[in-house]
Amino acid sequence: MDEQQVMSPALKVTGQMIDYLRSTKMWTKFLSIMGFIMAGFMVLMGIFIMLASNLLPTEGSAKIPPFMGPIYILFSFFYIIPSIYLFKYSSALNRYLNNKMESEMASALSYQKSFWKFLGIVCIIGITLMVVGIIAAIAIPLMLKH
Repeated sequence: MDEQQVMSPALKVTGQMIDYLRSTKMWTKFLSIMGFIMAGFMVLMGIFIMLASNLLPTEGSAKIPPFMGPIYILFSFFYIIPSIYLFKYSSALNRYLNNKMESEMASALSYQKSFWKFLGIVCIIGITLMVVGIIAAIAIPLMLKH
């Protein structure tokens, strides 16, 4: 995809815009770090489930199925990927705020675009799975009755 130059006057970045960017950088860095921490906890929980499901006695209580462990580990990627994009956005934005290089702002906006694109795709997948689940929840009992 080639870059197109928009024929308009140069964008003037005001002090207020810089302040907004600076405060955005702090929150995106915080949220990316929290995402990494949550992904780590999910991996640990997945490992714990896989180990504990084999060690816990089965009598008298519900046993956690061992396949839930890998599912937790798989779902940790849904925290890691957007966290990486947010962290890279925050880092590129920090470089822009320090150096005022246009290429750093372009890089930051590219990471932000990737973050929102990933969340949009995950949202579409989630909605699709919910619709399929609802249809299955209705259809399967009806098919079992006949």
